[in-house]
Amino acid sequence: MVYDRRVDEKDSYYFNLNVCDSGAKVVLHMHNSIELKFISQGEYSATVAGKKILCKKGDVLFINSRQPHYYESVGKSVNFVLIFDKEIFRAVCSKGKVLPLVFNLGEDFERISALLNETHKKWQDMSMDSKRGFVFRILGDLTQNTELINDVVVKEDVAVKIIEYIKEHCNENITLEVLSKQFGYTRNYFSTLLNNRMNMGIRECVNRFRIERAVQMMYFDKEKLPLSTVAERCGYESMNTFYRAYKKYADDLVVKGK
Repeated sequence: MVYDRRVDEKDSYYFNLNVCDSGAKVVLHMHNSIELKFISQGEYSATVAGKKILCKKGDVLFINSRQPHYYESVGKSVNFVLIFDKEIFRAVCSKGKVLPLVFNLGEDFERISALLNETHKKWQDMSMDSKRGFVFRILGDLTQNTELINDVVVKEDVAVKIIEYIKEHCNENITLEVLSKQFGYTRNYFSTLLNNRMNMGIRECVNRFRIERAVQMMYFDKEKLPLSTVAERCGYESMNTFYRAYKKYADDLVVKGK
């Protein structure tokens, strides 16, 4: 699990065009921001909070705040992704209402697709106010032409609590037994929950968070520590084990081609 902190920076708007080869993947991640993904060509498989969906041309995916999700292109596909602060969404939508997880633009596809293409060409040169206005325009269009549904996302999602706990304590010996004692559920419950909601077991989840912490310490912290110290502080007793985990997971820490 990767927490994509880039898109949660204050006054940040992320808008990108992704041209994906068959099998191209975006690793399991989550963020506090709202995400909209517009499928322009091909088919795109999405798994959101454990639910797998196959999207096609004209579909829009709505990813609510803090929902774990990952993607895989089915054949070659093209999509636009727009990510923005959840408070903007709340300002547009009625209280307690959200867009459906997936819906089709129908006859509005060509018009909205043209708007996305036109805006993407000049996105880098647009002011923050212009970007904000674009987000409001898109949201206004979608919410007026799509039937909203009740927000059924549980605020205190158990899976999110587990993710946050593992992330905070990943340098410790986190096991299913430890989680059972901490949260009061059985080992089998956690094993099933992690696999269904996050598509990974406990060991992979711990290692991903450990390597994410290691990357932060190695490349972004001001204090430059010896690699052996980094490995130890991230929970690795063996450098060989650290190297194997780093090689396996480090490339996933930059969420590519969202």
